[in-house]
Amino acid sequence: MHMIEGNRYLELRLIKTYLWSLVGVYLFMTVFFMVFPGLIEDESVFLAISAFLNLGWYLLIALGLVYIARNYIRSELSAAGEDVKKILGHIFVAFLVMFVANIIIGVIFMALGHDRTAVNQEYLERLAESAPVVRTSLFVFAVLLAPVVEELVFRKGAMGLLARRFGLGAGLVLSSLIFALAHGMDEISMLFVGEFDQLLSLIPYFALGLIIGYFYHRSGNRIMVAVGVHMLWNFVQVALLFTTMGEI
Repeated sequence: MHMIEGNRYLELRLIKTYLWSLVGVYLFMTVFFMVFPGLIEDESVFLAISAFLNLGWYLLIALGLVYIARNYIRSELSAAGEDVKKILGHIFVAFLVMFVANIIIGVIFMALGHDRTAVNQEYLERLAESAPVVRTSLFVFAVLLAPVVEELVFRKGAMGLLARRFGLGAGLVLSSLIFALAHGMDEISMLFVGEFDQLLSLIPYFALGLIIGYFYHRSGNRIMVAVGVHMLWNFVQVALLFTTMGEI
């Protein structure tokens, strides 16, 4: 009973900390660009500033979440030493499943004539075309920080809390939906102007959440599996971006 309550308390703290940080960074960025409106006019400057603000935010929130979950992470690392092969196996298989799922989703989009990418993906592509220091910030943000933050929040936090309340299946689907929506704030805003088809662009994120969540559960709720899969996937995506832009 005490363990269940302890897990619930940790899950709530992770989610609340992330949400408050999200509110804080959006307020800060809104005020910042209101005070310095000229920075928005130069796209390269705007991209650089927004990239470093996001990097700073995720660095701070990553440190905060890791500190909050330090005992949990310590126990996970201790247990991981005994099952390295299993953890790596889960990561490898999950990555292959994600790769196949991504191809299938792409084929379905082509059949439907849907060729619009998510705004979040377009933003990342613009960062990949920017100055070297901005590309470096993109790599650190997407490959190192985002997987740690998002897996602690969406898998350990949201999925754990929702699965305990509504059951594993519902917890997996709902947490994956929240994960997708968190990557599609612009798509959500487009609903108010009638662009409902743009929500289709969030399906890859939903599938990503489902697959990571499934293998997270299958591995015995090993957060190292979720973080590892997410890091590997983002690394490949960023590497492909840089390759496409002729940077590596």
